[in-house]
Amino acid sequence: MMDAVLEFYRTVPTVGLDQGPQADMLLYQWGVFNWGKGENFEFDLTRQFIEPNTSSDHGMSQLQFTANFAPTSALRGIKVSNRWCESKSDVQKFASFIQASEAFKALKDITPVSMNLEWIEF
Repeated sequence: MMDAVLEFYRTVPTVGLDQGPQADMLLYQWGVFNWGKGENFEFDLTRQFIEPNTSSDHGMSQLQFTANFAPTSALRGIKVSNRWCESKSDVQKFASFIQASEAFKALKDITPVSMNLEWIEF
């Protein structure tokens, strides 16, 4: 899953986005969350797009891939956090960061209870 998302970011170009440095970024986020349907440990990779001439969150969209895991005591012990990849030239360092992360290592041999791919527009 991670390799596919990173390859998509690295190789699929965008059209019609703002030309600023944060117009096309990748976010890795993890931790135990409860969005009203019970707790899950989330391993999430999100590609964020920003359209030109927009302010605040208007004109922003995200393609979000989330793998959900049952929140064991070991997973609960992993601090909720995130990290951004701000350019395609940083993808290899970003991949190394993910693979070295406590969350990635903890989930390596665990099957997700669900996986979701969602397009979000703000």
